[in-house]
Amino acid sequence: RIIVDKVEHPGIGATEMILSNGMRVCYKCTDFLDDQVVFTGFAYGGLSELSEDEYTSCTMGSTIAGEIGIFGYRPSVLMDMLAGKRAEVGTKVGAYIRSFSGDCSPSDLETGLQLVYQLFTTKVEPREEEVKIVMQMAEEAIYAQERDPYTAFANRSREINYGNSYFFKPIRISDLKKVNPIRACEYFNSCFKDPSAFTVVVVGNIDPAISIPLILEYLGGIPKVQDTVQPLSREDLKGLPFKFPETIIREVVRSPMVEAQCFVQLGFPVVLKSTMMTEDIHYVGFLSKLLETKIMQVLRFKYGQVKYPGQAKAHLD
Repeated sequence: RIIVDKVEHPGIGATEMILSNGMRVCYKCTDFLDDQVVFTGFAYGGLSELSEDEYTSCTMGSTIAGEIGIFGYRPSVLMDMLAGKRAEVGTKVGAYIRSFSGDCSPSDLETGLQLVYQLFTTKVEPREEEVKIVMQMAEEAIYAQERDPYTAFANRSREINYGNSYFFKPIRISDLKKVNPIRACEYFNSCFKDPSAFTVVVVGNIDPAISIPLILEYLGGIPKVQDTVQPLSREDLKGLPFKFPETIIREVVRSPMVEAQCFVQLGFPVVLKSTMMTEDIHYVGFLSKLLETKIMQVLRFKYGQVKYPGQAKAHLD
């Protein structure tokens, strides 16, 4: 039996399934766009679970694995294989959640689900050539950031907001020399290995008679991990190691530039509880945009300090 349990949610017009490999899949048919199906899968547990010693290596895992090929083929080869098809899948490993997301046309849904299957069944192994290319690209990116005046501003802002936490420190050239490519790829493989830890949502112009068998074949066909640890829940997550400033701090960061430009950042520490964390993140985001808009309106129309959009940028963190 591939479907262990099935629940209908008539209030939102969605159907939820628990597959035999432990993966939870929820799908909903919509008519917003005739030629689009979007899907995303997430699991709790991310970079916050790592120790400081292995943090730098593991953060490079996605970059190194992406150059080698997270779907079992090098990116250039995969691009040729997908010629004429509209299906793409990307991955993200964040502080608390690791996820994959995809976008495809209804006719290429099978291809999109095949990519997800390949993601979970491919074991990325580092090779010297690819690792060398990734490290060179990383070095060039760091050198470019060091020449960017905004980078100095952003780095100092993070330092003030989060203290001397290793999680928020910018990566230096000296840090790249400490990267262990084997450990980096091992961590990336472990992030997308256990299907029972993932919840997948599929939304779009799908025909259940066609899409359900494909979901069962490719998502339900992902091998179940034997002797795996219990997947993390939201309550099991470790908080990031940082400390908000205890007093009000005002600081001006100056950097030589060809043309004058101003960036302003206002930071308000917010502590979120795990019970309503996801919802509160959205509310805080909406509130930040509202405050930013109101501040820009006062500066522009009352004080005349911002004449044209783009001359100054205000950002609330």
